[in-house]
This record gives sequence, C-alpha cells and structure tokens, in this order.
Amino acid sequence: MRKSILLVEDDLDQARIFSLFLKARNLDVICFSDPFEALKNFQMNLDKYAIVLTDFKMKNMNGVEFAREIRKLRGKDIFIILMTAYSLEDILKEREIVNIINKIIVKPFSLRNLDRVIRYNLDLIAWEI
Repeated sequence: MRKSILLVEDDLDQARIFSLFLKARNLDVICFSDPFEALKNFQMNLDKYAIVLTDFKMKNMNGVEFAREIRKLRGKDIFIILMTAYSLEDILKEREIVNIINKIIVKPFSLRNLDRVIRYNLDLIAWEI
C-alpha cells in the first residue's frame, strides 16, 4: 500500500493549491480543513499516512496541538511538517515543539520547495522500510 500525506489547512484556497499540486506530482494526498476531522480520519487509518503536513494557525486547534495528538497515536513513526506564516521565534516559544515537529516551513514558500521537502522525507521513509 502506498503511503499517503495527510494535509490539514483551514484556508480552503491554500488547501486546494497544495493538494492539487501534490496530486499532480503523483503523491497521494488526503486533505482536511478541520483538524478535528483530520484527527478522526487519522485515528481510523493509523498506518495509512507517512507524512502529516499541517498549518500552524487554525480554528479551535493549532498545528502544534494537532501534531501532539498525532504523536500520541503514532509516536515518532511519522514525519510532521508544520507550515506557518508566523515568525519562527514565535513558534519556537512552544518548548516541546522540537519533540513534536520534524520540519517547519515558513509561508510564503514555493511549491517546488514543498515538493522537495516532501520527496526527501518520503525517500528517507522508503529507506527505513
């Protein structure tokens, strides 16, 4: 079974752009705008995802909180990328972030850079299998 990417982005325009781009790159992407729905899906499909790509600022639950819940379910056995338009200084104030998030990419970023980060980490995952 091919591993999928769980994309959580509450800005519908950005979610559509990221999802369409990654699918055009022949990646399997499941997209949610609501982190609670994404978490529910993740719980029902624990072995489906190789990478979680989440926005930082979302309604009701931020990306670090979401990633914390993912870690409770899968431990270190999943790669989590946090996307943010906030400064890294603000994000890094969350002390536990280094134990939760594998990679932070700052918006705006190029889609080419996003593809590079995801492909690099999918290649690492493939080597571990």
